[in-house]
Amino acid sequence: MSEHVFRNPDWIRICPFRAWTRYVFPNASDGFVATDIDYNRGIDQIDKNVEIRRYGKNYKLDGLGDLMLIEIKENQGKETGGEKRVYDFLDVGMKTGDLSNRWRGCHLLRIEYTDPKCEQTILTKEEALQLFLTAKLKWDHKDITHEELKHTLGDV
Repeated sequence: MSEHVFRNPDWIRICPFRAWTRYVFPNASDGFVATDIDYNRGIDQIDKNVEIRRYGKNYKLDGLGDLMLIEIKENQGKETGGEKRVYDFLDVGMKTGDLSNRWRGCHLLRIEYTDPKCEQTILTKEEALQLFLTAKLKWDHKDITHEELKHTLGDV
């Protein structure tokens, strides 16, 4: 588990997915980076864009590594037509560009929570992790287990 300092913990809700990635993957110095690109909290869901970059000897990659983009939708969050077009645009551009061999694609991760704590604005890191571990997951519209997601994101 990598240790991460949450700046302004009372300012945003800790994203359960990010708490999980910090728990199961190595930190940046060991070749795994999950960067928040966009964060939008609605009344009952979070829309979030995260990029996953793997690099270095642990992943049998050079310093540049490879890249994946994930759109995260919680609970009833919907992927809009505009979002889909942007992701398709990025995906085609990356697949056909100079770095196509490093591109792992644009993906949709749907997280369905059953725990009422998902409505809380502020969660501890431990609560956020537990919330994610009890959620139902879909990866690109197909059911996936937490272990399968771990392999999808981090396997060499």
